Amino acid sequence: MSSACRSATEDASAAPPSMLITTLLSIALIDPPRFWGELRPGVHEVGFQTFAAESSPGSAGWKPRPIEVSVWYPAQKGNAHRMTFGEYFHQAEDLRRRSAASEIDRNDLKKTLSIAISGDSAAIPPETAQTILDSTMFARRDAPPANGRFPLVMWSARYGTTAAQSVMSEFLASHGYVVAAVRPAAASEKLPFELKTAQSKVDELEAQSDDLRGAIRKVRALTFTDPGRSALIAWSYAGESAWWIAQGDARIDLIIGLDTNVRANWVYQSEESLAAIDSGPRVAEVVAFDRKTPGFDSLSHGNYNALEGMIPAVMGIERVQKWSSSGPAAKRGYETLSRRVAERLGLAFKEPQRTFERVEIAAANNAMVTAEVHRHARPGGRCAALFHQSGASRGEYRTIGPELAHMGYTALAVDVRGGRVDRWNDVTNETAARHGTPAAVERGDRERVAHIRADEPHDLDAAIDWLRAHGCTQKILVWGSSIQANGVFELALRRPDHVGAIVDVSPGEYSEDEPDRMKTLVASVKQPSLVIWGRNELELSKPIFDALPAANKHWYQSPSRHGNAVFFEDPIAWKRLREFLAALETAAP
Repeated sequence: MSSACRSATEDASAAPPSMLITTLLSIALIDPPRFWGELRPGVHEVGFQTFAAESSPGSAGWKPRPIEVSVWYPAQKGNAHRMTFGEYFHQAEDLRRRSAASEIDRNDLKKTLSIAISGDSAAIPPETAQTILDSTMFARRDAPPANGRFPLVMWSARYGTTAAQSVMSEFLASHGYVVAAVRPAAASEKLPFELKTAQSKVDELEAQSDDLRGAIRKVRALTFTDPGRSALIAWSYAGESAWWIAQGDARIDLIIGLDTNVRANWVYQSEESLAAIDSGPRVAEVVAFDRKTPGFDSLSHGNYNALEGMIPAVMGIERVQKWSSSGPAAKRGYETLSRRVAERLGLAFKEPQRTFERVEIAAANNAMVTAEVHRHARPGGRCAALFHQSGASRGEYRTIGPELAHMGYTALAVDVRGGRVDRWNDVTNETAARHGTPAAVERGDRERVAHIRADEPHDLDAAIDWLRAHGCTQKILVWGSSIQANGVFELALRRPDHVGAIVDVSPGEYSEDEPDRMKTLVASVKQPSLVIWGRNELELSKPIFDALPAANKHWYQSPSRHGNAVFFEDPIAWKRLREFLAALETAAP
């Protein structure tokens, strides 16, 4: 029995033995759908739902857009009708509009299906196309979910997934996973070769990643999803968006690539970015199944989805897309691929999650500050204090903190009181909650918000004091994003004997009443500083950098967005950081 099967069985074992046996027998007696081939269901029935949602921009200033989310999930046994492949194909409007030629109405499902499978609207006889559309699948529409919470498996951003990967999605859901796919609600998907400029490619990758983040947030909020355990599956060109999401989301345990480009052959980002990929944090494990994997060397690119390989093979259709192949090998290949993916997911979710220590720190005026400590296995005297952007939380550092710990730092990520929840890990700012910051912002109480923000330096000072009291024998590296990029410069001026270096991301003159305040202040900063800003922030941040004393300052303008988003979207930012920290080590007495 595969690891995924064992996991699902163990989950079901909470039921009385007689009920479990009945459930197992009832599912075992169900004939698998035609397009499953030799695959067999796990212990769960499967439900299917669709949701409207919004994308979740990974940086301030970007507007969300409408998205549609498809979800397969472990379900209770019921009488809801089983899906047909035609329902999936109709649901995948993105696939139909990409497939239909100008003279074909995408609502002509038979001709559009023929194009999707073969590239020719007349290649598949209408009666064969209708048989495919009418074929019953395993999932039941809107079936009530099974009891319990199940890990999330999210398909990375690629058009057509709802139909093209419906077989594997149903199979995985039957083995105890919530499986989801996302597409933009409007006709906006573009293939990489259709984008002619470097900026348009980055814009598309940002949009894909924002869609994924919004879908993940929506599905994690469902009552049957375990929000703490997640994996991504990427196929075709979808590897880059999967890589981006994992850089900022610490709840991603695994990325599975199906003949895709998670860590190679990038199509949206520059060669320089790809060359710097190993500078980034050690986040989710990446497992690749492709034509270099033993057992899959006979497959074509199109065989890594059911629509272009498995389904025509089952139907005896020989004419398929030029990048695919049909026949028994294609069928066996997709079956083996589905089993291997389920097995690998089962192993990943049995591994312990990354851990950190939560601490409560006393600040001035008896205030309490919530923080998280990320420790190296053999901590020394090197320490870092990490401060988030406005409106966020310590969760902003859930992937950055562990990487600093791996580099030998004790990293303390702090909830500064001017916050709410971070964009990447949905961690609530508990310091802010104690001070009533979210409520004050919602009711528009500017006076109260200004008072709260005026006391934020106490939170930063408390972090330095805690680190010094807990074994930090060297001067401390301070890291600030956005408004706290300004905050750590001020901290360095207040605590010159305790702050040794500065990482500053997206600083600026954020006070309209004092347009030159930061430029005046940083002229007195003596600590080595790395200043990083996003692609649209030259006028915001470069004047702050220019005002720093000339000695030992460094800068980098990222093609990415605002604040710590640069570290989730641009591996070159990590390369610059490592160079900066290495130089500090070399210069240390």
